[in-house]
Amino acid sequence: MALSADPHFKKLLEWHKANASKLVLRQLFEGDKDRFHKFSLTLNTDHGDILLDYSKNLVTEEVMKMLIELAKSRGVESARERMFSGEKINFTEVRLFLSIVLSPQLCMCNCGCSYIFVRDESLENLL
Repeated sequence: MALSADPHFKKLLEWHKANASKLVLRQLFEGDKDRFHKFSLTLNTDHGDILLDYSKNLVTEEVMKMLIELAKSRGVESARERMFSGEKINFTEVRLFLSIVLSPQLCMCNCGCSYIFVRDESLENLL
């Protein structure tokens, strides 16, 4: 199904048409003193913390719920799982999605080695 035909996308688009022009970031912060905590999270990694801060975007709790519903309806979760399992998801180029291996800490075999293995094949053999 095309994105424009997805009911979740249509719902988000209608909300945007009706409400987006009324959103003012300063007012959103003044109206909700807990906005930063509601719209941010910290990922704790072995290499330090990563702060994801959505509070400075023109979103509301309702919009975030609609965005999550849209992502689920578009199969983002399953695509992420397939990507990290090494499945070929890049159908336009008929190859593995390899940008996940650009980070040296991402070792598909989880042994701490310097090689990336996908489905028991060395990355060198897949390129």
